[in-house]
Amino acid sequence: EHIVRVFKWYRLPMNLIYVPVIESCFDPFALSPKGAKGMWQINNITARHLNMKVSETYDWKKSTIGAARYFIFLKERFPTWPLILASYNVGPTFVKQQMEKHNSNNIEDLDLPKETMDYVYKYFAMIKLLKDNKL
Repeated sequence: EHIVRVFKWYRLPMNLIYVPVIESCFDPFALSPKGAKGMWQINNITARHLNMKVSETYDWKKSTIGAARYFIFLKERFPTWPLILASYNVGPTFVKQQMEKHNSNNIEDLDLPKETMDYVYKYFAMIKLLKDNKL
């Protein structure tokens, strides 16, 4: 309920509320091997960018607001949801560099890590399954 309310407040697509399925299986205490924390897997750099205390990344309510604000930040910088999701996963600077290097907004044209491409594909596959009532 809180997640839906926050994403409606920020006028974000409701499909984004399922990102934590891929990030952490909705585990508020998840810790990635690269140090991303919480349900939304927010790293220390992103937490500081969002004016969050690093400890707040484990607070699922505060990190939900942080994730929504981060999606707004990414949405203002990238023209497509695949690029926004890739940026959420690997970082906006890297994605922007790849777009400039390859002079393309098509995620398929960029040299993104396999993990990032898999992340984007998993997200859209999950959304399709949800829409088809297969999950």
